[in-house]
Amino acid sequence: MNHSQNDEEAMVLHHFGKDFRGVCLDIGANDGITLSNTYACMERGWAGVFVEPSPEAFRRMSVLHSAHPEWWTLSINAAVTATEGRHILHESGTHLQTGDVALLSSTIEAETKQWEATGHIFKPIEVDGITFATLLSRCQQKGVDHFDLINIDAEGLDYDILRQIDLNTLKCSMLIVEHNGSNDPRMMAHSTTHGMKLLAKNFQNLIFVRSTSPRN
Repeated sequence: MNHSQNDEEAMVLHHFGKDFRGVCLDIGANDGITLSNTYACMERGWAGVFVEPSPEAFRRMSVLHSAHPEWWTLSINAAVTATEGRHILHESGTHLQTGDVALLSSTIEAETKQWEATGHIFKPIEVDGITFATLLSRCQQKGVDHFDLINIDAEGLDYDILRQIDLNTLKCSMLIVEHNGSNDPRMMAHSTTHGMKLLAKNFQNLIFVRSTSPRN
């Protein structure tokens, strides 16, 4: 079963190979399975760091991870932001009409307007905001010092998060970042400057890979 939105997980598995066991970072992980680009990795024995600001989506993700004690996971209930502190998250209800929650949530109110016009309802809630430096510090305290795959799905904050990340230092081999329908040249510039090349683009995501092969 394909869990990703545009078959991104097939590209992930092809890039790394079926026997590779790496570490993924999923920012905006939602419930850990719905439209997930990392769930297939976890099924194959990867370790994962999952960041999700929505309390309900995070609760569902925690239930999922509890059902898989064989997985190594670090889950953080926060939004990755440019500044530390409390932030307003505009949390969405169902989007796919399948019982999903918070898939369209954003800390940028303007990002929700296009969806409100189609009948989606958002509620403002306070959530913790942390910088990527704080996130990385928490990971390092758990012994995680690199990410083979980084996935960013933050509904408008994607570039603000990406620009905080040194893809070289973290030895990132594959990057999937949401671009919201526009080929953001800043995302291209940041990624290529860090030795990544564009592999594919669809309506939601830009997918970059490092020219050298991932560690085996």
